[in-house]
Amino acid sequence: MKSNTYIFIFFLFTPLLITACTDDLTGNNETQELESVASANSLERMADLSLDIEVHHPHPDSIPDTIVGHDSLAPFIGEVIVSNEGPADATGIQVAFTSNASCQFVGGYDNEGNLLRDVTLPAGGNTGDDDDDNDGVDDIILVDILGVSSVSASTSIEFTCIQNIHEYTRLGAEIIRSDQLDPDSTPGNGDATEDDQVDVLTEPEVPPCPDCPN
Repeated sequence: MKSNTYIFIFFLFTPLLITACTDDLTGNNETQELESVASANSLERMADLSLDIEVHHPHPDSIPDTIVGHDSLAPFIGEVIVSNEGPADATGIQVAFTSNASCQFVGGYDNEGNLLRDVTLPAGGNTGDDDDDNDGVDDIILVDILGVSSVSASTSIEFTCIQNIHEYTRLGAEIIRSDQLDPDSTPGNGDATEDDQVDVLTEPEVPPCPDCPN
């Protein structure tokens, strides 16, 4: 009699146990799917930004008359290159450019050299220290990239600068704001080991003299 009772109880509760296990497995699968979707959405909101700086010295014929004759001064162009490795497009970027030279913002350009209207100084004026007051502190120029920095594309920000040929010239740049998360950098934290910050030091360079004998 007991054996029959056990058999009856077993068949009575087995469907309930199977249902509970199935629900548990389904719940786990749904949780994993939600976590996977959340991870994908988080990845889609990330933009891996990096910076580089190039220095270009102009041809002697293009040196302004205001510079010619000043033996201690030489003009150059500082180019900050903002690259985006994705996976998302980047918006709302602000770059802080620093230098001990006297520099002025020129504009922003795309990969093909076209002028970008949405690369500009902050609205209401530049809040950086760009008055070149020779106080021993590097001047700062803030630049906004208001539009989109596309994946696998770069934006170049150019500055015209004048350096003292007898001094080393420091150039630096850091991304201090972005609408998207960066997987390997934190904007504005001043960490020189991250790729959203770059610093270069150029040696003193005597400008070419077009009137000098060969």
